[in-house]
Amino acid sequence: IVTKWDGARVFYECRADPAIFTSSETEGAIIKCINGAGFTVRKSCFDIFNGGGFTHFISIAESHVIVGTWPEDKWVEIDIVSCNYTQDNSEKAYELERLLKELFLPERIERDERSRGPARDF
Repeated sequence: IVTKWDGARVFYECRADPAIFTSSETEGAIIKCINGAGFTVRKSCFDIFNGGGFTHFISIAESHVIVGTWPEDKWVEIDIVSCNYTQDNSEKAYELERLLKELFLPERIERDERSRGPARDF
């Protein structure tokens, strides 16, 4: 097990209701997914842009999650970064991906995962 796990996801051709890209209610839905995956939310910053789309930065006890949207392309980029200093959080990250997939309903997903830092035994 490594100290830090980074996972970037890009969701393409999202079939969710287009309002999800411009609604402040989406902040609560994303936080619900993060909590549902077992992460601990510390702070949230949700910024909606004129013309649609948002960036959502969520500080979690285990590190952070960033969700950015491009509604004109039905595209969502998600960065999940979790520290594995005291326990392996990678399964939580995979569960968060699954929950966000249910929220945005992508046709296609691109993944980039990286493990960094010294190995740890738990």
